[in-house]
Amino acid sequence: MLRVLICTLVVSLAPACKTFRPEDPKVSLGVSGMMLDLTGQGRMDSLIGANKQVNDYVDIGHSLSLSGLNFGFGSSAVWGDGLAGAELHYLYWTSPELARGTLTQDFGDLRRNDTIRSDSKLNQIRLQYIVKVAEYDIEDVTLRAGVGAGMHHNFFDVDMRAANAARSQTIDFADDGIPVAIVRAQAEWKPLRGTIEGAFSHGNWGDIDGTVLDLKAVLEYRMQNGIWVWGGYRAYDLPASGSKQGADFDFDMELAGWIFGIRMDF
Repeated sequence: MLRVLICTLVVSLAPACKTFRPEDPKVSLGVSGMMLDLTGQGRMDSLIGANKQVNDYVDIGHSLSLSGLNFGFGSSAVWGDGLAGAELHYLYWTSPELARGTLTQDFGDLRRNDTIRSDSKLNQIRLQYIVKVAEYDIEDVTLRAGVGAGMHHNFFDVDMRAANAARSQTIDFADDGIPVAIVRAQAEWKPLRGTIEGAFSHGNWGDIDGTVLDLKAVLEYRMQNGIWVWGGYRAYDLPASGSKQGADFDFDMELAGWIFGIRMDF
């Protein structure tokens, strides 16, 4: 259903689009860094003998020691004009086991009051296409807006261990490909360009179940020879649910923080 809505949105806006092809497109390659914090809550049933114990939610920071600003990196390949075009983005983020948490509820094979150390990894691929729907010039400022569609793919792994006992729990989940509708707005003044973007999806896409919302705000500065440096903020909602060896799990998480990078136009 969402795929149909995304296609309908793009097609209905087609008459307003200057063109589906970006203006004076260039190939851009970039690298990025980020300091992101994973927050939210999660739960996992415990299998005790032949019985399933349904557990309540725990804070993934205080209980599972998954929160805290941690470094990630990414790369991008773009064919476009800065607003519209085709884009491929990759992100890798990891949360090493530095802090410790204390479980307030049982969680899978882990028990209440266990001291937990966790190590998590996220790999994300985003493919999207944006078309311009509006452009206005106000003195030296150019305002532009675009809409589009894309596909997100997430792979998340977390390894949790009890420091006080020989107990551990691993969870890994991935989506089947998340179709998203995208809105982007941009203001450019001389060498500065500001962009805000939102991507939305709702549905069941493999282990990702619920509303996915990806919000981003970026300020770029154009240097000589087609080099751009940029910084901004990103927040990504990641609801997940699934089952491992008969034990159901649910997560309601947000990955948010500062992003920065450099890009070169060719």
